[in-house]
Amino acid sequence: MADMAIQMLHGIKTVRDPNTREPIQIRIGLHCGGVIACVLGHKIPQYCLFGDTVHIASKLEATGLGQRIQISQTCMEKLSECSDYEIEPKGMVKIKGRQSIMTYWLNGRNKTADGTYPAPPTPTYSRNKKNNKMTAVHENENSEFDFENNEVIMVENEEQVHCSEDTTLRKYSLCSGSSI
Repeated sequence: MADMAIQMLHGIKTVRDPNTREPIQIRIGLHCGGVIACVLGHKIPQYCLFGDTVHIASKLEATGLGQRIQISQTCMEKLSECSDYEIEPKGMVKIKGRQSIMTYWLNGRNKTADGTYPAPPTPTYSRNKKNNKMTAVHENENSEFDFENNEVIMVENEEQVHCSEDTTLRKYSLCSGSSI
C-alpha cells in the first residue's frame, strides 16, 4: 500500500484540472489494521470496507496536506521493519472517539547503495492439497482460503471467523485518498 501511495503521488503530477489547467493535488492517509469487507446491494453491488481502520485512514487523509502521505504509528512501525522508506514525524492528530495518535509523513523510498529502489516485499501463499486450503505465509497474517466452500477463515485473537465469498474479513493495510 505504501508503494501504491508513493506511485499515486508521482502519477498525479501529470494530471491537470480540465477547467483551470492547474495540477491536481491529492492527500493520502495510510493506516494498517483489520477491516470488514463485503459486497452490498443486489441491483448495483458495491464492495465496501468497514471498521476503525477505515475511520483512521480517512481522518489521516482529511488532516493531511496536498501531495503528502500521512501515516499512522502502526504503519510507521511496519514500514520501519524493512528500512526502505523515508519517514519523518508529523505530529499528533485527534481522532473522534479516541485519544490523539502520533502521525508521520511518508516521503518515499530510500535508494540502495547502487542507486536503485528495493523491490517491495511480496506476500506468499501455500496451498495444502490435502485439505484443499490456501494458507497465507506472512508474518502478521494468519488466514486460510477454503476452496471447496469458497470461504476465508481468519484466525484473530484465537477465534476463528468464517466468511462466505460475499463477506470477507481480512487484515489489510488501508489507504484513503481524495483530491483537494
